[in-house]
Amino acid sequence: MEYPDFELHYYQDDAPQRVEPHRHTGYEILFFLEGNVVYNHDNQKTILKPNDIVVIKPNTPHSLTPIDNEIPYRRFTWWISKERMDQLTSIDSTFNYMFTHMGSSAIFHVSTIDFLMLQSKLIRMLENFNRKAFGSALQLQIDAADLLLYLNQLVHAQLESVPASQETSLYENLTNHVLAHLDEDLSLDDLANKFFVSKYYISHLFKANMGISLHQYVIKKRLEVARTLMLTGTDITEASSQAGFNNYSNFYRAFMKEYGTSPKNYLEQNKIIRQ
Repeated sequence: MEYPDFELHYYQDDAPQRVEPHRHTGYEILFFLEGNVVYNHDNQKTILKPNDIVVIKPNTPHSLTPIDNEIPYRRFTWWISKERMDQLTSIDSTFNYMFTHMGSSAIFHVSTIDFLMLQSKLIRMLENFNRKAFGSALQLQIDAADLLLYLNQLVHAQLESVPASQETSLYENLTNHVLAHLDEDLSLDDLANKFFVSKYYISHLFKANMGISLHQYVIKKRLEVARTLMLTGTDITEASSQAGFNNYSNFYRAFMKEYGTSPKNYLEQNKIIRQ
């Protein structure tokens, strides 16, 4: 996907080749999914792990060396022009936090859930670009800003310690727990037991903050995870299981209701990632 302000691509190299030292005039962010490769930067050699994110400033030399071809080298790569980054930073310095706090080339690791959320945002950008619908150009700019903001928030959370006195709210603890345990029991009774509060109070919190019930929130998040796994190569049944659906029938019905088509048809209609 190429756009004046940025380029976004998904790659799968079944036989990865060495990438010689090179540099870009803009910023590069690599989202590593899998493979056996070594990333070379700042006189360092790092074996990349799934859920690693590589952040590279303009004009920074870097290269890549495959270890073997046993596992395909899969990743998303996002290039952002210096001009666009300068524009965003002039609006709010938050957009540039990770580049000013992580050196010229750095790697940080995120949880599986956070990485799946990032993939979901990346896939949404790819889908919006290919649909070319009315307002898609504006939507892409919004999506890009949203993804960049989320990345900076993840980096900030890792680098900045929060004083113990600033406790997160019950609602934030609940949503964090839900996202981290999508493949487990997330009933009102279960959460009430874990957080020592009334299930009716939990239900009220979700309605007040989200406008939907806890059950609806969990289903939407599980579908988001399953969709992301499907589009990046996981078998449909396995994707539904990893996302926390206890049987395929429940997943199929929820998917049909949310996306208006079956999982199989959805994959056929969205070959952006799987082609």
